[in-house]
Amino acid sequence: MLLHYSDLKTDLEGQMRRLGVKISKEVWPELVEAARFEEMRRRADDLVPNATDMLWYHNARFFNKCTSGQWRQLLDAEDVRRYKARLQELA
Repeated sequence: MLLHYSDLKTDLEGQMRRLGVKISKEVWPELVEAARFEEMRRRADDLVPNATDMLWYHNARFFNKCTSGQWRQLLDAEDVRRYKARLQELA
């Protein structure tokens, strides 16, 4: 299943329901709250993959800024062209 980040931000509960996992209605609100970006960032030391391997300057940076499309500030037109060409090669 593919989930888009902006859909998770807009409708986290709805996107989580798409997973089809049977969860009691008493526990469900707790799970939704735990999956919110801010909560995951707060618990980064517990949740980030390889948190103890010092891959991140700070584990909370794994969750970064809670925005989509940040890459656009880093890539110029030539970078995007090369990226798309590489995707075509791999596809």
